[in-house]
Amino acid sequence: MKLLLSLFLLLSFTVHAQQTYLSGPYGIGYTSGALPGILQIKGLNETDSYTSVFITNNAINYGRTHLVLTGRIQDGNDAWLFGTNARNAIVFAQNASTSGQNVGVTGSEKYSMQLEGNSNSLGFLSATNGSNPNMVLTQDGKIGIGTTIPGERLDLHDGAMRMLKSNNGFVNNFDDVKFLWMQGRTAETEAAIGYSAFGGGASAISFARGGSYDTYIKFYTNAYGAATTHSMTERMRITENGNVGIGTTTPQSLLAVAGIITAQKVRVTISGWPDFVFEEGYKLPSLQGLEQHIKQHKHLPGIPSATEVAENGIELGEMNQKLLQKIEEQALYIIEMNKTLKQLNERLEKLEKVN
Repeated sequence: MKLLLSLFLLLSFTVHAQQTYLSGPYGIGYTSGALPGILQIKGLNETDSYTSVFITNNAINYGRTHLVLTGRIQDGNDAWLFGTNARNAIVFAQNASTSGQNVGVTGSEKYSMQLEGNSNSLGFLSATNGSNPNMVLTQDGKIGIGTTIPGERLDLHDGAMRMLKSNNGFVNNFDDVKFLWMQGRTAETEAAIGYSAFGGGASAISFARGGSYDTYIKFYTNAYGAATTHSMTERMRITENGNVGIGTTTPQSLLAVAGIITAQKVRVTISGWPDFVFEEGYKLPSLQGLEQHIKQHKHLPGIPSATEVAENGIELGEMNQKLLQKIEEQALYIIEMNKTLKQLNERLEKLEKVN
């Protein structure tokens, strides 16, 4: 049996309209029994019967048609009910067909909006999902998609979130490149985006602010094998001045790593490469002076001591420069020694010929 309950009143207003006052209650379709309302309409008990009440406005221009419910609005008093046998709620249904697309037209329900008294929420339903709301708006202002009990202002269950930008991405206007934006309005100094896996494991990116309104970004992960726990450890940080720390929260340079770095290639660009050692006029330190320096300082000239390296570390580019300079100076020493050896050999050969 297909039953459509549509509530309309037939009102026609003319210049000489008549007004009729009724004391009620009145029943249409009833033969006996108490009537629950001032006006009660009962449809025919037949298969595929229709019970319809129409409101028609016959105004020529600028007419207005209203269906107004007034009275005291509080718990247990007035309500506007549609299909109360099907739902304990107010339901607006849309036709499943493409024609009309109005609220309450003839046809099976495709979508509905339901004010639920028991859960104190506004639910949005679809026929394919049965009585489970696709989305709810709770009394305390929380929105749940895929859940009827949202725990936060926006709670998304069993699905992904997709956002597409239509702007051209010109960075002259920051709004053009804004994708996901969080703006704090309280004294809270940190906000995070994270993932918590079922059974254990979590990771997050945190956006934080310091006491002087300095900002930084922190990256968290779980340790390997940390089952049944979501306790995270900070792994990397970008500070307010652009320094990046891996394994440290206080990077003092653009990239600070507290640990071992493994790489296939490292390229360092630097100026002042020590080819000047081979230029004419370069004064090569004497071997006697080099010997005295080594005896006194226990390291080569221009090379930091072990104590300095332990305290301050070394700069790879600068150290390669200094080491290459020492190698080039050694090459000059070897060349000079070779010349001296050659001269000694020539003198020795002359002495052997004389004897």
